[in-house]
Amino acid sequence: MKKTILFLTLAGLSQFTYAAEEAEQPSPSPIKFGLYAGLTYGGDEVGKLYYEDDSTERVKAGGLYTVGASLSANVWQQVDVQVNLGYHADSASASNGDMTFSRIVFEAIPYYRLNESVSLGLGLTLHSNVELDSDFTEDATFESATGVVLSGKYALANTNSEFELRFVSQEYTLEKVGSFNVIQDYTVDAKHIGVYYHYMF
Repeated sequence: MKKTILFLTLAGLSQFTYAAEEAEQPSPSPIKFGLYAGLTYGGDEVGKLYYEDDSTERVKAGGLYTVGASLSANVWQQVDVQVNLGYHADSASASNGDMTFSRIVFEAIPYYRLNESVSLGLGLTLHSNVELDSDFTEDATFESATGVVLSGKYALANTNSEFELRFVSQEYTLEKVGSFNVIQDYTVDAKHIGVYYHYMF
């Protein structure tokens, strides 16, 4: 009888210790910070450089590279909201000058996690400080504009890495050329696709 009681007591202590260890394990943080970089393609041509060898290089409203930081928060079960702040630009260079089309990008994208790896999102993007800076012509300024982001993300298991495939519907309205205001509406299509890499921590 004493051996039986001792065995039951030890078993109970073992289960209690295991439960305590489980309780002590920290739960995943509902808020994550991240850095990202990406490549994009699309949009209207907003500038072109001609070289002496008869080659050309185009600058597009939807290109070409982007870098930024993000904050992601779990707001409800399988729903996360990610906020991105970044710089997006396309450029062309020559020995006698450069041409760059750039903007500051702010995004808010709700995501639904289908499983541990795949998330789908649909959100809004706000582009400000939209400018074409050129050493060859007058600079051009565009109005701030909002657009729509369709995003799919894939998280690599046991890492902090995520890959994103996205489509952005966006257009810009020309505001100034040099110091002169533009009276007539002139819009530039900036729709593009992109592939991003995110590192979350």
